[in-house]
Amino acid sequence: MSAHPIKAEIARQIRSLRERTGLSQSAVADDIGTSQSNVARWEKPDGHMPNIQSLLNLAEIYGVDLKVEFVEKSNGT
Repeated sequence: MSAHPIKAEIARQIRSLRERTGLSQSAVADDIGTSQSNVARWEKPDGHMPNIQSLLNLAEIYGVDLKVEFVEKSNGT
């Protein structure tokens, strides 16, 4: 079973931001007070999703804003 597209996109963005900043998973984990294994799971499309506070913490260390938006469903979904 493949990951939900939203989970996969969040995982991709988390990994991309980390790689762009040159930080290791361990460094990110230390900065936001979690374990390296949590960061690794968040970066996998089929892994665990971080909670909102963790997403806010990630946004802070990466110097980006977090945007969560509910939108109308498109036809066919």
